[in-house]
Amino acid sequence: MPTKQPAFYGWTILVVAWFAYGFSISPGYYSWSIVSPSIVADLGLSREQAGTILGLFIFLLGAVAPLVGVAINRYGARVVIPIGCLISGTGFILMSRADSYLDCILSFSILGGVGIAFASQVPTQTLAANWFTRYRARAMGLILTAGGVVGKAVPYADQYLMERESWRLVWIVAACIAGTLAIATFLLVRNRPSDLGQFPDGEKGSYPQDKSVKAPEDDSGASARNERQPSGMTLRQALRTPQFYVLCFAGMACTMPYNVVASHGLFHFADIGFGPSVAAGMIGTMALFSVFGRLIGALGDLIRPIKLLGVALIFMGAAMAVLLSTKSSSVAGLAIMIFAIGHGLSYTSSYAVFPTFFGVGSFSTMAGTMGLVAGTGGFLATRLTGRAYDQTGSYQTAFTTVVAIIIVIGLIALFTRPPRNASAL
Repeated sequence: MPTKQPAFYGWTILVVAWFAYGFSISPGYYSWSIVSPSIVADLGLSREQAGTILGLFIFLLGAVAPLVGVAINRYGARVVIPIGCLISGTGFILMSRADSYLDCILSFSILGGVGIAFASQVPTQTLAANWFTRYRARAMGLILTAGGVVGKAVPYADQYLMERESWRLVWIVAACIAGTLAIATFLLVRNRPSDLGQFPDGEKGSYPQDKSVKAPEDDSGASARNERQPSGMTLRQALRTPQFYVLCFAGMACTMPYNVVASHGLFHFADIGFGPSVAAGMIGTMALFSVFGRLIGALGDLIRPIKLLGVALIFMGAAMAVLLSTKSSSVAGLAIMIFAIGHGLSYTSSYAVFPTFFGVGSFSTMAGTMGLVAGTGGFLATRLTGRAYDQTGSYQTAFTTVVAIIIVIGLIALFTRPPRNASAL
């Protein structure tokens, strides 16, 4: 077997994973932000119910993440991603025919949430972890930019579709995208470099009879880089360390406020007098500027990702406090840019910390466990924020609580050190 393929397939994987992540999660997640006011009006829902629909969707994105990790370990991302796309596509078709709160729960929250969980974060980040070592943080960050790039286009596309017909057409188009993605990923994804006789980052090596990968020491310093990787821990071992719980709650802190804004932001902006196009533009700006944060997350190859995570959460909390207290559209626009950059950086860093703390061997199950915690926090935050508004006529108490949680967890993350038995990087 040749020691190195002429063309490293990891670059193809990077492109496919980018499209898989962006087009699996954004048409569903960001579409709800845009169409929810129309759905609330048509179906007679309360804001708590609207928050619960997205909250349950977010919860299931995280709740099934450990199962997604197990499925990836057994069947590989090549099988898991298409299955997820087919499940979410079915949910979107049913959502286009929804006539009640229960219909929305079953089609969007349950089928959409479960399907997207199997198609998006954990499998695409696992592909990045498997195919890249030296450029791992950069690969992870680049893949996650797809959510913002595609998410920026979603509000405009949704408004166009609703103007021509109704919010129901939005979900039909989303289902078509999911079906196309299922076919493309099955044809193009390969689970790991060894499937093609290659090595992470396209480096040289040899495959003995037992197929174990052993990279020789050469001028590129591949062996030295492998030696600097922390010894791998299992999920059970990681659960015995306080650092693991810090990372799980940090993962919750970076997604929870973003979900609150996605769920209730359009209502809040309308309440304080922003026009529909301005409010929708805020959501699009949030999606786009999260891309810059995810690109900054590539610094995790040079700076400890845990430091980036802590700083990003603190800035995110401060920006959210300004965003949800100002009535100036210009100040809100600046605040949502900083907020989105903080989200993108913290989101990327939350995944990149795991290999540096615990190794890459159990990455998918650890990332899945973090997703469970994040999903639970997202569900509670979006539901209770809606309930607080229905009871008081204001988002102030709920928003203040979320801001406080982000900043406290950010400070804790900033001073967290790797487990003692992890090798120094």
